[in-house]
Amino acid sequence: MDGVVATINVTSLGLNTINVWMREDGFVFDKLVLSTDATFTPTGSGPSESPRGLTVGTPVFTPNGGSYVESVGVAISTEPAAASIYYTLDGSPPTTSSIPYSGAFTLTSSATVRAIGVLDGYASSQEASADFVVTPSSGGSGPYQQGSGPGNVVSIEAERFDVNQAAGGHSWVEVFPNGVSGSAMAATPNNGTNVNSGYVTSSPRLDFEVNFAKTGIHFVWIRGIGASGFDDSVHVGLNNSAVASADRITKFSPSPGWSGQTMDGVVATINVTSLGLNTINVWMREDGFVFDKLVLSTDATFTPTGSGPSESLKGDLPQLPIGENFSDGDISGWSITDETSIASQWTVVDGEMQQTATLGSTPITGGLDGIYHNGSFAFLEKTTGLQDYRFSADIRLLSEIGEECGLMWRYRNSENYLRLSFSFRDGFALLQAKANGAWETLAMNGRGVPTGTTTSISIETIGAIFQIDLDGQKFFSGHMAELDSGGIALYARRACAFDNVMITTPTRSPSIAISGRPGYSVEAGLEMSVAATVFNEPRDAGVDFDLNGSPCSPAVQTEPGYYSATCIAFQPGVYALSVDLKDSGISVDSDERDAVGAGGRNIATAGDSITNGSTDLYQTDNLSLGGWRIARWGYQSNLIDLVNENDPSVPHIVFNAGVPGDRVAGMRSRIGGVLEQHAAAEEVLVLIGTNDALAGTGSASYRQELQTIVNAINAAEKTPWVATVPPVFGDGAGLFADPENAQINTLVKAYNGIIQNGQLSGHQPGPDLYDFFLYQENRVYLFADTIHPNALGHMLLAHLWRNSLTGLTDLPVFASNIKVRLTAGDFPQTPLRYKQNLLESGDGLYIDSQALLVNVPPSLSGGRWIVSANGDRNRSNSDYLSFYIGATPVTLFIGYDDSAGSEPAWLQTDFVKTNEVITVSGSSDLRLYRKNSVTGTVVLGGANAEITGAQSNYAVIIVP
Repeated sequence: MDGVVATINVTSLGLNTINVWMREDGFVFDKLVLSTDATFTPTGSGPSESPRGLTVGTPVFTPNGGSYVESVGVAISTEPAAASIYYTLDGSPPTTSSIPYSGAFTLTSSATVRAIGVLDGYASSQEASADFVVTPSSGGSGPYQQGSGPGNVVSIEAERFDVNQAAGGHSWVEVFPNGVSGSAMAATPNNGTNVNSGYVTSSPRLDFEVNFAKTGIHFVWIRGIGASGFDDSVHVGLNNSAVASADRITKFSPSPGWSGQTMDGVVATINVTSLGLNTINVWMREDGFVFDKLVLSTDATFTPTGSGPSESLKGDLPQLPIGENFSDGDISGWSITDETSIASQWTVVDGEMQQTATLGSTPITGGLDGIYHNGSFAFLEKTTGLQDYRFSADIRLLSEIGEECGLMWRYRNSENYLRLSFSFRDGFALLQAKANGAWETLAMNGRGVPTGTTTSISIETIGAIFQIDLDGQKFFSGHMAELDSGGIALYARRACAFDNVMITTPTRSPSIAISGRPGYSVEAGLEMSVAATVFNEPRDAGVDFDLNGSPCSPAVQTEPGYYSATCIAFQPGVYALSVDLKDSGISVDSDERDAVGAGGRNIATAGDSITNGSTDLYQTDNLSLGGWRIARWGYQSNLIDLVNENDPSVPHIVFNAGVPGDRVAGMRSRIGGVLEQHAAAEEVLVLIGTNDALAGTGSASYRQELQTIVNAINAAEKTPWVATVPPVFGDGAGLFADPENAQINTLVKAYNGIIQNGQLSGHQPGPDLYDFFLYQENRVYLFADTIHPNALGHMLLAHLWRNSLTGLTDLPVFASNIKVRLTAGDFPQTPLRYKQNLLESGDGLYIDSQALLVNVPPSLSGGRWIVSANGDRNRSNSDYLSFYIGATPVTLFIGYDDSAGSEPAWLQTDFVKTNEVITVSGSSDLRLYRKNSVTGTVVLGGANAEITGAQSNYAVIIVP
């Protein structure tokens, strides 16, 4: 009311109490936010709730990683200061058994430092890590390589000279003042000498060889220390000649800082007139000057800050082409890095480079960096420092699971690279960048490459731009200025094969490719931001985008070789997005994505192995109609088709972000990555809690973590849907006789009470899976084990989610109320051991034998199979098996032992014998008997194998 912004002044660190008093009754208080940022204004429901309790602060490194010459001093701090810090230098996770921190230490070789803080009465801190690259200071080891990214930067450390030439009684000497990058070079002795002219022959000189990839004007920046006005200037020249526009660089202070100003009042520049090897010279003007770093850039607007850009790559670049077809069986020269706790197995098999270990996909094995995947990669060492090149290789997923293979390029170290990967298991093609340890998703679709398929990939990269071809067709492209150089690597998460690796010089023809919006993508709105990358741009270039032939907005070049525009779809539907590169109005290249959706639903599904779909082994329904998703398992393909069902012209996409073994705390730590990776998603379907119940997570902790997840989804302006947790049907001892009252389901019901009874806010109610799988009826027959739904269960999951999303209520045909009586009139078998599933060739026929389906007639396609026990083949009672179909007529098939001398009377009376046979391995083939238009309750007698001469039990197949 005083007309000023409300503030409080916190004068002491640690525990303080915030008070809120009523001024006027009737006021409703929802949330309070404090910030030290005067410009911050909360919106919507505000930031997620801050964590409660005392936690040691995440350790802070000074400096926070980077590239250094010879050595670097590292200090670590945390809050409160009384906390103990433990750290490692070998990249392993820190524990209280690791190195105790007692003060700043010096690194003389490259290392990844990881640290935690620990204090009694506090929760341990989150882990902090930083990469330090330390290189020797022993003069030349090949020329500096000019960057091909924005500004064509060359960053030179003073102590990394190629020649140090003394003159005039003075010389450059390595020194180690505070604040410099690594070390520095000082002009000594400091006796007041000033060499303003004639310095080429009379002043000490440092030479730096640079391999220039760009001619023309380069702006010069020096980082140095001038202790006084008599120690604060230096000359820069080119190829042992003075350059008037770069001499007498001054304006240095007693602390390390940058200057590009000459005493002539102009910005220092040099003109490079020839590509390739040139020598940059630095001469003393005033003794006492301390020279730390030199940076060249073609960008007049570029100004270095701090310690400046990382040192440019130094060394002779490899000669292209480089080819590796592994015909000699030799993998020397490939450096292997394992990102998980499981050792990889890289070998050459039949002329292919293969990685055959199963490296894991859970947080326990280190298979995840948040939501981002870890695996193993083989780096071709002789490609270090490459800048512009074309990299091609063939990849093939070997494992039946289909998880996950790819290629890496612009690889500098384990924290900096670009990666393209394909997963058949999870159903994706994914383009990602990892820069300084931070992940960024550049493009993604839902189309995994099936196991056994050989895919030829070509990646061309020039400067910050890269374009990717898949089997000769343009696929992805992108722009990443932070990664403009680096070598190539092969990436594997499970069994993968690689062949025909080739690195060549890039092509020189003009080329354009759509960036960031792959085919089979869906935009929830009708407005699309589109972009394209251009190689070898013509002199009079023009870029035109159109959507189904209608022009988009004029393209704007926002970065060199990177164009963007806005396209408008006039109604929901599937569109063809195209882009044309023109030279003086004549088309020279083009690209098109013919399956780009507008006005549909883009959905991400987050959960554990139930969401991931690890027990959905029916592959036929995992290719969605129109090919929007190609995967090994999961309900997501079914859900795409179901949401599309009402209007197939409006595409929808559903992605799988399920993490096997996840709990609410793990999902909370990963939800930011899910939201980044699926930035285009408008809805997130959450199913989490089974592993929490198995681990005994308390309901209060479950509620707090789940609320944080929901808040994060809302803060990202996406809609969270939350399903109830399904029941658990057994433990290591077998099926629960009374699952409803099993202790673990008591906890599951407590979680579901939180979801359903107002204790969780800000979400939309997803399907009640507990009710469907247990309350309505004990439907353990839809589970592959005691925890995971089987393939038919996953089909029903898709329908249940669809019904929540759309308000529909229908479900597919399946047999309910299944009862098995082993003797006439007996109580049904409890707990029920029989299953009901979607089966295809290669699946098991019985729950108690090794018999496999070899050939399933087309007439049974999509059938629901009641999977019985072969040990029950001699049952003779007339009420052996019963179930309920519903009011929709179905065709009922019985597969009966084709070698039997006769059939049971009930089969002869009610069914028609057909000419079709199910071929079985490990048991008798089954002759099909058919009954049409079956509804309601079905009661079947036993196989009566002892009397009929059958060797196996019969199969029941319900075909909608």
